[in-house]
Parts: sequence; C-alpha cells; structure tokens
Amino acid sequence: MMCPMDSNSIHVLLIEDNAKDAAAMQKILREVKSASIRLDKVKNLSDGLEILAKGDVDAVLLDNSLPDGQGLDNLVKVRAIAKDAPVIVLSDRDDPVTESEVISLGAQDFLMKKRVNSRAMARILHYAIERQRIRMTLENAVAKLQELNQLKSDFISSVSHELHTPLTVITVASNNFIDGIFGDLEPVQMKWIERIKSNADRLTNLINDILDLAKLEAGRVKLNWKRFDIVRMTLETLEDIVPISEKRRIAIHKNLPKGPVEVYAAEGRVQQVLVNLLTNAVKYTPEGGEIRVTLTTDGEGVRMEVADNGQGIDPTKLDIIFERFLQLGRDKTSTPGIGLGLAICKEIMALHHGRLWAESEGVGLGSRFIFTLPFDLQSKTLQKPTVLVVDNDPSVLELLGIVLKELQCDVIEAKDGAEAIGHLVSSGKHSPIDLLVVDMMLPVRNGVEVIQEAKRVNPDTVIVIITGFPDHTLLSGVMKHGNFTLIRKPFKFDEIKRALNPILSAINMKEKPA
Repeated sequence: MMCPMDSNSIHVLLIEDNAKDAAAMQKILREVKSASIRLDKVKNLSDGLEILAKGDVDAVLLDNSLPDGQGLDNLVKVRAIAKDAPVIVLSDRDDPVTESEVISLGAQDFLMKKRVNSRAMARILHYAIERQRIRMTLENAVAKLQELNQLKSDFISSVSHELHTPLTVITVASNNFIDGIFGDLEPVQMKWIERIKSNADRLTNLINDILDLAKLEAGRVKLNWKRFDIVRMTLETLEDIVPISEKRRIAIHKNLPKGPVEVYAAEGRVQQVLVNLLTNAVKYTPEGGEIRVTLTTDGEGVRMEVADNGQGIDPTKLDIIFERFLQLGRDKTSTPGIGLGLAICKEIMALHHGRLWAESEGVGLGSRFIFTLPFDLQSKTLQKPTVLVVDNDPSVLELLGIVLKELQCDVIEAKDGAEAIGHLVSSGKHSPIDLLVVDMMLPVRNGVEVIQEAKRVNPDTVIVIITGFPDHTLLSGVMKHGNFTLIRKPFKFDEIKRALNPILSAINMKEKPA
C-alpha cells in the first residue's frame, strides 16, 4: 500500500546492479530530511519483483539496465506488479531510451543519475507519490462510473426484455380483435382497439431501439459482413421511402453512380442508417420541399449525403445532435420518438470504421447528413485474433503456440504471471488481447491476478484456463470475473485444437473496435 501523504515514512525499493551507483543513491536518500526513508536494495529485476509482490512499497527507483532485463521491458514488468507505487526510472547518459518512452509506459519520472541530489530526490519522491495517489483516485472514480454505467445498461436491458412479453400479448390480442376473431366490433370499439395497437407498436419500437443501442454500445451486435452493391441498396431503400414522401408532396432527387459500387459492410445495418436519415429528412422538411441523395466515391471509400431544405439546425448544436434522447426543434406532439435514431446510426458507423456527421447553415436553411464507409474495411474486420498464452512449462507453450498459429491467431507467450501482466498492460485498448489461455499455478503472480488484469484492461477478453490440478480456491477467485472455459492437462494436439476452435470462431464473430 502507498503511504498517505501526511505520513513521514516512505518505503523505497532501489533496483540497481551497479554498486557505485547504488551507494551514491543510498547516500542521497540518507540526506533527505523531509521524510524517513526505509530503503530496500536489490541487484536484479527478479529480486525486485519478489519484494514488489508483497505490496508495501511506496516508490521504486529502477535502473534502466539490469543483468536480467533491459530497457523498457524492465519498466513494463515492474509497473505490472508495482500497482499503486510510482516508478522512477534511473538512466545513464548513453541509454537508448527516451523520457517520453518511459513516461508513456507509466513511469512517474525519468532521472539522469549524475544530476540527482538529496533536495531534488526529496521533491521527486513526494511529488511522485502524490501524483500516483491522484491518478489512483481518478482511476477508481472512473472504474466506479463504468460499473454504474454497466449496471444502468443491464437494468435497461433487463426491463426492456421483460416488457416485450406483455407487449406481445397486447399486440396479438389487438390484431385478433381487428381481424374479427372475437366477433364484430362497433365503430367506436374498433377506433380504440386500433389506438391500442398503434401505441403498442410505438412502445415496441422504442424498446427495440433501447435494446439495439445498448447492444451496439456494448459491442454485442453480430453483423453479417459481406460484399454488396451500395447503389442497388440505395435505390431499393428510396423505393420504400417514396410513398411516405409523396404523402407530403416532398420530391426526392438522387445523384448516384451509373454502375455498381461494391463495399464490404453489414448491408442491413448500413440500410438502417440510410432509412433513419431519409425518414428524418421527410419529417423535418415542409410540404412541397425536396430531399437530395448523393453517393460519391474516391480512393478511400464511399460518401453518402442526405440533404433537405427543411427546418435546419443551429450550427452551434451540430456536435450534440447525435446524443441519446436529444430532440432538437422537434414537435413531440406530431413527431413521436425519444431521439435514439441518430445515436444508433452513430454507433453503427463506428463499428464500420466510418464517420457520420451533420452540416447546416442555420435554422430554416436545411441540413445535410453525411456518412462514409472505407473500401478497406474487409482487411480491418478480418484481423487475426490476438492470443496471450501463459504457462511456465516451455513444452506446453510450444504446443499451444503451434495449435493457435494453425488456427490463424497472433500468439504472444509468457512464462510467468508478471510477464503476462506486462503484456496485458502494454496491449492496452489499442491492441487488446482477444483470448487469454492461462495456467492457474504460475510463478510471481498467479492465474487469478493475470485474469483480473486482463479483464481490467479489456472486459471482452475471453478466458481459457488450462490446469493439471484444479485449485478450487483459485477457480473461485476467477469466477467473479465472468465465465471461463476449463481445459485439463494433459491434452493432445487434436484435443486442444477441437477445444479452442469454437472459442476462436465466436471471437471472430465479434465486432472489432473502431
């Protein structure tokens, strides 16, 4: 645990193999007057990791070059175990790493050994611990907000699912009355039954929108990726919209390429976006107005624009119109809905690595809604799954690596828990681990700690546990982090391949992050 700032005692771990440098640093620390420093000195990385694993270190002074570790790898491994303790990297003039590199990997500071004195060291230690305390406070606050947001999403999904059953009964019963199954109805009875059905349909659509948005935000939507002609899709969509526009005498003009334009996307979802933009254009364009649909291409992809001469949008509000439940300038009595359509469209475009935005010169001057789709989307959606395999047995690592590479995976190997956590920390959100295959009984950090870090970095990481002797205490610790697959050792090549193949197939069905 990190000492609170009102404490006058600081536990510092110095990891330094050069005896002269270690002695110089110890002398500097003894001269620090503002705090009582308890110092632990070790000469190699492995001994330092063992001390850090106990969890009572307040700050780490880490030499950048050690007998059992070099450069940035040292920092990654220490940061993985140090948790709350700030890490200050000590460097010589001829080290190849830079300050920006070590700071980007989580170091609190980067010091040249020959420039440090006791006054500077006191200030650096106290500032480092305070910065780390603030960072941990913010991270805990963010984690709490994420937890509350997840609880909110789970609640909305649960309630929405529960509402579907009574709504289905109401809708079916209303249809039966309208179809005369329960006998003839008086005109006034038919009028109110039709109103009941109409409002049940509206409520069903609203619930479907809420569920759709929740699934899109959580990345749980399965899309049917394929190549299709977006010109054909646009023409078919316009045919469905024309009857609605004709009722309000709104003309629809189209400017589309003459021949087919193929894109790789989820056709149904792209069409959903276009339908939403077109129906909104019809709603907010006055009778006798016009809508123009334009599709263009360039070397990067396609660009779809839906423009109208309707009520327009305040330019200062263009950035917020895609927020959930927002209805700018909407007459709620004549235009029902709660403002989820554009938010859903925005999420769909994000899944397609595309963009969706709006343009308008002002209120009363019409608006333009534009989305883009890249041509190279297929390569982005067909990326290999990234798998982290963790086991202290080299033979098991080799076997699993062979199987996973044959199953078209990018494989990262780690021989202990600390190394695995280092890989997870460095992967972050930009190159997340899709699948973690981990033994429970690991050196330095056990399997539960590795899984906990994996889920912290990327909650969608799939967990497969391989074990020869299931430790029920460790397995109980894993259960609170979600579902997992258990594979028992010893296993043969074909057995592990059969076990992992369906798991990887499910991972490949998931959407890649935008």
